[in-house]
Amino acid sequence: MGRRIDYSLFAVSFLHFVNDANVLLIPTVLPLIIEEFGLSFTQVGFLTGMTAFAMMFLQLPLGYLSDIKGRKYLLSMGVLLVGLGALISGFSKSFLQLLAAQLILGIGGSFYHPLGYSLISSLYDRGERGSALGIQSSMGDLGVFTIFLTNSYLALIGGWRLPLLVFGVLAVLASLLPILIREDQTIYEDVIYKSSFKEIFSRGVLSILLMYFLTVAAYRIMYSYLPPLLMFKGLKITSTNLIIAAMTFSGIVGEITVGFLIDKYGEGKPLSILSLTLFAFSLILMKISSILYIISTVMVLGFCLYGLYPGLYSNLSKKVRKHVLGLTYGFILSVGMFGGFIGTVMAGVAADIFNVEVTLLIFSFLILALFFILLIEELSK
Repeated sequence: MGRRIDYSLFAVSFLHFVNDANVLLIPTVLPLIIEEFGLSFTQVGFLTGMTAFAMMFLQLPLGYLSDIKGRKYLLSMGVLLVGLGALISGFSKSFLQLLAAQLILGIGGSFYHPLGYSLISSLYDRGERGSALGIQSSMGDLGVFTIFLTNSYLALIGGWRLPLLVFGVLAVLASLLPILIREDQTIYEDVIYKSSFKEIFSRGVLSILLMYFLTVAAYRIMYSYLPPLLMFKGLKITSTNLIIAAMTFSGIVGEITVGFLIDKYGEGKPLSILSLTLFAFSLILMKISSILYIISTVMVLGFCLYGLYPGLYSNLSKKVRKHVLGLTYGFILSVGMFGGFIGTVMAGVAADIFNVEVTLLIFSFLILALFFILLIEELSK
């Protein structure tokens, strides 16, 4: 990067690590929760989609508020709520209690993405923004990698509740980090008069909106139903989580790699290649049973799926002015979380009607739709 990796990038990126780790804690121990509470796949869809349900309502107003009041203290508040939601989840004794605790966690999780991404986008200019966003995005996925790598073993020691308690405490402690971030307050002066919803309804932003909807829906389906799908193929929870950890690690590499590529070549072609590869390999995953082939396939899926995000965020940051980035990210992320909620619930219903493998087919069609939108965008240039 041409610019330094300073405390702001470090702190915001580590908060992403903590935030995303906590938001996806449930899928790491999902087979154990299903067994204890006797859940159907429809109930699984509601449980894993509850955080997305909360986020789809709150990220837009939080993004707008951050454009007016600043971001660092709101970031701190959000991560604190995430930690409290995880801790309450760890003490839950029923499905409904766990559902309510995940709603609290989702409310806290609503803060990070519109605030964190808009903060980094405002601090880094074109030519270095893609790599900064790649680093920031990859830290969130490093958190996901960490929980899938460790939580099955923590669960063997203390049951499925222990990982939720451990990472909940980490989030509470991490909520102190934003206090030392140096934020440029001048961009918030009189922004209440400048921020306009009309600016975020341009054709370019709406196109990214649809692509993000599809991407988040596919992402949530993958992480909600790949664990039970792999166990359906005969794997144990420890093996399942290690495979998903490998997929996530590959995704971290993908985000950083694609972040640098888009700084050099732009967003269009890399994203088109990634989406087409995702479609092909998701279909391959439906047909294979060898663990070596499964590992190889999900690592390709991880690289491509995670690689989509810095491209979408970088493209979005070009469409609007800096002082409405929070509002714009909030809008995009809210619609994305709506896609995540709808995707997980509908995939769960389909899995109950047919079988869990149908969730991969739904994933494939979502990615195929994304590819065609990218193709249309490239041809229209």
